[in-house]
Amino acid sequence: MADESTDSVRSRLSALLVPICTAPVMLVFSRDPGRALAAWVCAIALVISIRIFWERRRHLWFWVMVAGLTGLHVLLVLRVPWPSPHTPIGGPALVPIGLLDVGIMCGCFKLVESFTSKQGESDPVG
Repeated sequence: MADESTDSVRSRLSALLVPICTAPVMLVFSRDPGRALAAWVCAIALVISIRIFWERRRHLWFWVMVAGLTGLHVLLVLRVPWPSPHTPIGGPALVPIGLLDVGIMCGCFKLVESFTSKQGESDPVG
């Protein structure tokens, strides 16, 4: 019972801290509110995906994936013309896109994990 309450508190705390800790990303794009919001949603999606697969952090493939996905998200934020958050397709409309992004990243992590486990890279880094 104590483990369930600890996990519940940890989940609630994570749900509060992830948006707060990633909010400074919006300051980088403060002159472009649409891009700032998109960068924030991407940062939250990255942190959630990394947190889901955090137990694999001792494997080299994990860090290669984190670097690759981060690079792809930076390109996405910089290259896509993002709408203002005040338009109907901005703001809250980015939430489903963020959820889809988390799903795609988790799928990428699982794909690489299954490929590396078949290749025999089960030894952790370090």
